[in-house]
Amino acid sequence: MRICSLGMLVALVQLAAHSQALDSPNANEKYWPKDDNTLCTIDSKTGIRTCYPRIFEATNKFQVIMPGQEIPRGLHVQLDMGTGQRQARLMAADDSVDEQGLAITPAGSNDIERVDSDYRPEQEILENNHLGTSNTHKLMGFVIDAGNGLVDHTTVAQLDRELEELKELAYDTQKAERLMREPGAVSALLRLSDPTHKPISWPAYTRQLSSVVLGTLVQNNPTLQGIAYRSGAIYSLIHILKHEYDAKTAGKHVFALSALIRGYAPALEQFVDLDGFHLMHDLDSHKSAAYSGGEVECAKLDLRVVRFIEDLLNPEFNLNVNQNAKAQIVQFAASWCNTLARRLINNTDKISEGGGFLTYGRRVPYLDSLQILKLTHRDTCKLPDGFEEWAQAELSRISDIKDEGNEDYRQALIDLDAQALNANN
Repeated sequence: MRICSLGMLVALVQLAAHSQALDSPNANEKYWPKDDNTLCTIDSKTGIRTCYPRIFEATNKFQVIMPGQEIPRGLHVQLDMGTGQRQARLMAADDSVDEQGLAITPAGSNDIERVDSDYRPEQEILENNHLGTSNTHKLMGFVIDAGNGLVDHTTVAQLDRELEELKELAYDTQKAERLMREPGAVSALLRLSDPTHKPISWPAYTRQLSSVVLGTLVQNNPTLQGIAYRSGAIYSLIHILKHEYDAKTAGKHVFALSALIRGYAPALEQFVDLDGFHLMHDLDSHKSAAYSGGEVECAKLDLRVVRFIEDLLNPEFNLNVNQNAKAQIVQFAASWCNTLARRLINNTDKISEGGGFLTYGRRVPYLDSLQILKLTHRDTCKLPDGFEEWAQAELSRISDIKDEGNEDYRQALIDLDAQALNANN
């Protein structure tokens, strides 16, 4: 593998403005948004669809930057001259001066700037760090007081502002660690998220913000996931989801639960032991009567649950769990495969009722999840009788329908038919 130097990378980026973007070695490679936080691409050779976060999630190891991904500032970025692919990781303490001077600006851009580590006087850096620590402590202190019932509900507007600011601070790894280590922080956020909190629960928007803050603080950080796990966050979020009545707010709780579990085996094992899969299965979000918030919010919750379960059932995300959890994951994969297929078959008649998100946009993730299940759990994911005939009939039916969501739906049906249905035999 040959990696270019900083000077060569700058030259290549300047040249890219006149040729093709470095996001992809293939100028014709396409990507599209699956949702607000996810992009997808299709391998032109295998036809396999791959989805990944819109914002690049850096670790201490180099990872390939996928097409269209937005790159945060300050990462160590390098170019593999053999493949033409960019790679990035977090800055290491022993990076050379040249490597520390490599940064992406702004998010999603291919422009490169020099970052002078001595740009600010040392005293200014120390003062800003002190102010940052003081501010995070003050913000979280107010939230902890609110969670402990020491703040009157008439201050809800102020609490929401504090939570909104905490949400922004949570994207900074160092600030997130300081916030999570504040005594009582996790418990306070969970109490603010709880619709059964006594003597009175907080409004839906406050509950949403609390779960979003918690999820953002811990996502992709095993140390902080461990703090939340040891604070009883899995137990609490399962209780919260069982009692949440607002669809949009329930979706935020699912996000927090996903952030706690994804990539952290102890949390996934506890989720399985607490029968979390069946809780997700039984969230009646595909029926708008089960929640307040309207049909659109219920549909969004439904899709969040589908994607959450898709991640948990993917063997790549549960390599280190114990054998009992693995066995239950395999067992649930069979049940969930059947559930998704029957929801598609039973709700086809509603596809012409308004179009848009509630029709094709809701079915594509179902089909994507079925495709992944068939490829990763082919021995247990058996599609019900009549599903192949339904898929073929759908392809014929939509061929004459003019709708902006039609093409993605058609492609998802074709992908499942070509790559997954044959494995059913």
